[in-house]
Amino acid sequence: MFRMRHMTLTLTGEDLAQLAEALSSLGFWPLEVGLAWLIAEGARRYAADQEAWHELTASGEPHGAPAQLELQRREALAHALSMRARTLARERELDVLRERVNALSAEYTRLRRALFALRNRQRKPSETLQEE
Repeated sequence: MFRMRHMTLTLTGEDLAQLAEALSSLGFWPLEVGLAWLIAEGARRYAADQEAWHELTASGEPHGAPAQLELQRREALAHALSMRARTLARERELDVLRERVNALSAEYTRLRRALFALRNRQRKPSETLQEE
């Protein structure tokens, strides 16, 4: 029976543009058709790699065999690609937060200076009275 899995695919604009160019050279138009094919092909290859991995481990193939290393390399490459867009998105979020923290820090410094200026103004008249 088929097992259903949900997945979220996040691509950067740059990656999407490169995919669109590559898919159009293969004859896919519009882009959505090419992306649907690419996702289906990726899922098919993922399932085939999983099956190959299970067969290799069941056969008693020693760890580090060339076939296992190739499967691990492909898996690592897929992970790196899938992390790229999310990493870039988090970096953009961090940049926005960093700017906000810097703005709040500057505002805090301005308010603190204003507070100390007010305190100094209040102390001066009372210090004058004490001296008299």
